[in-house]
Amino acid sequence: KGRKLKKNNKSYKTFRIHQKKELYSQNEINEAKKHIHLEIINKFDEIKNVQKQIVNAKEFNQINQLKVYEDEYKRLNQELLDIPFVEEYLEL
Repeated sequence: KGRKLKKNNKSYKTFRIHQKKELYSQNEINEAKKHIHLEIINKFDEIKNVQKQIVNAKEFNQINQLKVYEDEYKRLNQELLDIPFVEEYLEL
């Protein structure tokens, strides 16, 4: 069994500081995950909207507008792949 650390003991204080850093780090990780998740969802929504515009441009034979939408689609797709871990996820 481990020995009990007294509150005024230096080892106890070091242990508590280390615990708090781990908790803080975990909170930061959770916040980062939420942020990345929202960023991915928003990017997918943007891509879906551009895909709809591409379909409409093809349907109404709008060649110039189609090129603009295709370029926008490529840009958004690259932005999506630049988000951490997305490329690895899509490869699965």
